[in-house]
Amino acid sequence: MAAEGTTSLVRQVRERYGEEFVGELERMWTEEALKGADRMKLDHFLQMGEESPQAADSLKHKEEKEADLFEFLCKLVLYAPEEWFKVVSGANRPETAKNNFKVIGEAFDASSRPAPCASWRCP
Repeated sequence: MAAEGTTSLVRQVRERYGEEFVGELERMWTEEALKGADRMKLDHFLQMGEESPQAADSLKHKEEKEADLFEFLCKLVLYAPEEWFKVVSGANRPETAKNNFKVIGEAFDASSRPAPCASWRCP
């Protein structure tokens, strides 16, 4: 499961929003996002092994597994919850969940990655 890892981002989400929230986030990821994903595009993106920007307290690493992409959701709810909390989780945002403007760019990088495609399928 995506949240079984002990990445800093997953731990931060668990600490801030609780285990139940992480479970719902993971359910939406596995049952909705991944099930509806275009496998060819997803596999192509993962094969590229790109590195996304990270906050200072997170290790930079290549995104090569689906669990690595789950961290994008963590970035969105940690750094830009005012825009993304309800979209990503389906739950109402707690009043205490505010945008973190010091690292908000990492959240918007996660939300604006271009959809990968094989060159013969791109317009």
